[in-house]
Parts: sequence; C-alpha cells; structure tokens
Amino acid sequence: MALASTAALAIPGTAFAVEAPNVTVATGINTATFTITAPESALAGCLGPWIHTEADAIAILNSPTLDVANNPLNWLVGNPVSPITPNGDRNSDGSLNYVYPEPGQTEVAKIPYIADGEYVAGSLCMGWDGAATWALTQTPFTIGSPDSSPGPGGSATGSLGSLSFGS
Repeated sequence: MALASTAALAIPGTAFAVEAPNVTVATGINTATFTITAPESALAGCLGPWIHTEADAIAILNSPTLDVANNPLNWLVGNPVSPITPNGDRNSDGSLNYVYPEPGQTEVAKIPYIADGEYVAGSLCMGWDGAATWALTQTPFTIGSPDSSPGPGGSATGSLGSLSFGS
C-alpha cells in the first residue's frame, strides 16, 4: 500500500473562510481506499473522492474556461474514473465509493476495479463567507505499474509536481 501527498486549493481571498478536507489514500491491487476528514469549520461538510486520470486532471487544472483555482467546483466535470457505479454511492459489496463527511467527521470510500495508471482524486468542502465558498484537496495516486509508453502524438513524461497552490 502506498500513501500519496495532497495539495489543497481554496478560492483566493477566502482561503480562511473554508478549510480543505484532509485526505489520505491507500492503494491495493486495482483498488484505492480514501479516508476523508472534514474540518470542523466546514459549513455543510465535504464530499469525495471524484477521480480523474492524471492527464484529465492536468487538462482540467490548465483550462482557462474551467478556472478551478477560482471555482473549485469545476473539478466535478467530465467523465471521471469514479464515481460511476450504477448503485449510487455503494459498491456491490455494500461499501461506500463516494462519501459526505460532516464537519469534524471522517468517512472511508473504497474504489474497486481501477486500471493501472496515474490518477488524481478531488475532495471538496463547503464554507461560508457571506456566500458559499469551496476548498478542494487533490490527492495524486498510482495503481499498479502504469504503462509508460507514449500514446500517439503524446509524451510518456508528466507530473503534477509543477502545480502549486496558495500564496
């Protein structure tokens, strides 16, 4: 099992109005288990994980039209790797694959059947500063031994390490 580091992103000017969730991930054979803790200051709790491939995450974060830095809710776009189950927030074994921890609470989400690859999971918390504000925690993780050969017209190198948040 591996643990991944996280990066927090909050709307500029409101960074103290809402705290991002604390997220850890443990990976297994084609699975990932997320532990998401909502800060006490979260107005309506948190939600997650919303998982994109690393390539999709980079495209979303670099999109001038989505502007995730100023609107963290735009992380919830596109075709995520998870959540996609037909049973709502539950896996076939009854475990949760998407959670909504309340302020100060911790919830665990298990994501089964993930192909080998590089991924980024996003978890959001809501706060209030005269209006709803959101904070996003991004948690990169790897499943298995991803294929490092480049696709057509693509490059096999890339990193979320160049992304930085905060002031």
